[in-house]
Amino acid sequence: MAEATTQQVRIERMAYGPEAVGRLESGKTVFVAGAVPGDLVEVAVDREAERYCNGHVSKVLEASPDRVVPECPYAAACGGCPWAQISYDAQARHKRDGVVSALARIGRMGEERAEALVTPLVSPSAPWGYRNKVELAVVERGGRLSLGMHAPDGSGVVAVKACKLLDKGHQGVVKSVAGALSYMANSHHLELERVGVRVSTRTREVEVALWDRPGGFPRAAVAKVLADACKPTSVTRVMQKGPAKARKIAGQERLAGRGSWGEVVGAERMRVSAPSFFQVNTKGAERLVELVMEGLDPQPDEEAMDLYCGAGTFTLPLARRAGFVSAVESYGPAVRYLRRNLDEARLDNVDPIGGDVPLGDRRNMVFSGCFVTYGRARFLVTTTGMDTEMGKIAALLKSTGEKKTPLQVSLDQFGKKLTVIILSLCAVLFGVSVFWRRENAMDAFLFAVALAVAAIPEALSSIVTIVLSFGTRKMAKEHAIIRKLQAVEGLGSVSVICSDKTGTLTQNKMTVQKLYVGGKIIPAREADFRDPVQ
Repeated sequence: MAEATTQQVRIERMAYGPEAVGRLESGKTVFVAGAVPGDLVEVAVDREAERYCNGHVSKVLEASPDRVVPECPYAAACGGCPWAQISYDAQARHKRDGVVSALARIGRMGEERAEALVTPLVSPSAPWGYRNKVELAVVERGGRLSLGMHAPDGSGVVAVKACKLLDKGHQGVVKSVAGALSYMANSHHLELERVGVRVSTRTREVEVALWDRPGGFPRAAVAKVLADACKPTSVTRVMQKGPAKARKIAGQERLAGRGSWGEVVGAERMRVSAPSFFQVNTKGAERLVELVMEGLDPQPDEEAMDLYCGAGTFTLPLARRAGFVSAVESYGPAVRYLRRNLDEARLDNVDPIGGDVPLGDRRNMVFSGCFVTYGRARFLVTTTGMDTEMGKIAALLKSTGEKKTPLQVSLDQFGKKLTVIILSLCAVLFGVSVFWRRENAMDAFLFAVALAVAAIPEALSSIVTIVLSFGTRKMAKEHAIIRKLQAVEGLGSVSVICSDKTGTLTQNKMTVQKLYVGGKIIPAREADFRDPVQ
């Protein structure tokens, strides 16, 4: 493999992302990892395109005044802090310069107007220890599971003892979680794709979210080993499906604890699910809310709309100032926790829209198959064909296969066992006739075939039909009319029928509200499902 070519480059500015920008002797732009604006560095070119190239710092010839020694010892190897070698004041300047550049070039505002529009960066938190969330990468090497921080090139993981981005009290959680899951992988097969860790200095809550694919999972064992390692308040499993670049949430389950994570933002206490978005900088989120409220100055006689509202970071403070808030969110779990946060905050002037909102409550939508009784309107067509709600129902009906009844399954198993027994006996008789009694092979074969045909219970299907018809007649006397004969045995095996009338269609879910256990009625929210008595 040929060595990378090197050139001396004076670094001019930071790009949008982890790399700095300079120019080669030829005038071509080079994006340099690990450099600081003002540096004179020796750059090793790793990849060359037609109009630009990428490289990394092989040697610092003249350090920039803004270059500092990173507080984190893993900064050079870990991909989580690509600007760690730049002083915090310089980081703030370069971030503002990036916004100005984007408005001037992409927004076509012009340099002068963009400079006047963008104010200095507001930094409400410390340079380190400000995050409430980190994410661990997972790779399998030689049959062993390794967890750690993402490598800069995304090719592997970097094992760390602590993450300086978390507060001092939780920095060691990364090592504890990684060690616990690596230990578990020695005795259980874990197909983890990533692991999210959320912490809070205000509520003292720690949530570990395990991201994987649907399938078998050692729930109790994983919950126990994580409880021993870092004492989390919540352990959840988030299941995904689909290709890597288009993953969808297939489901979420609580393995231990509360099943969600709590945080306090300003005066509002909130809970969010693991897949839901939440600002990773709590102090930054507080300052952002303050700036938005100052800019909007909502009044009691005004209505506000919070788009992409999530679990309610802006919705809750808006609802305390405005007369009414329409909160729009497309992600179902976020909408559910928004409703929960609103209930706990005792706010009733918010209308959550989207996500898991029932079709009948989507007041700004018209669906195929609906009838317009009067009036005139102009509509924007959003979906057609199989993408409409009627199309989705048709797809479900088409993809849903007919399941066998318990009797049909039993008959299939009986038929397979009977076939094996008959064929085995025929093979034994054929062998005895030919090899022991020395009979003609053709005669022995015909005898074995005749025996196999005679052993088939031809009347079995007729007997089953007669028995099921007696069952149909008996159920008819109980005012239950059966359309399909094979459904008689299936209904006869049912001990409990749950029905919520149209709730399954309108809300796409059935929810347990109360439990009747041991002669007592227990509200579902108060039930402890880990209690063997309950």
